[in-house]
Amino acid sequence: MYHFEPETLRVLQTVMDDIVTCLPREDCSQDRKILIAQRLLASAAGGERDPTRLKVQALGQRPPTPTGSAPRRSRMPAGLVPEHVNRPRA
Repeated sequence: MYHFEPETLRVLQTVMDDIVTCLPREDCSQDRKILIAQRLLASAAGGERDPTRLKVQALGQRPPTPTGSAPRRSRMPAGLVPEHVNRPRA
């Protein structure tokens, strides 16, 4: 069983709301929402509090690649991908 501080719960709720709002209707089934919520809770239980990283992890995506690596194309729905994720590196 997870136990979170009120501020963490507010962050998790905001992240979940953002994800659900941006998901295409066909990807917003109850099963999909449950999977996303489980991933959010697991990430938060592991100590993650950054909303962008929580979104990436909840959607089952890899975080932005480290400097020097070839950039990967994100498969997150539009509106959830921070601009720096898909921006080519100089």
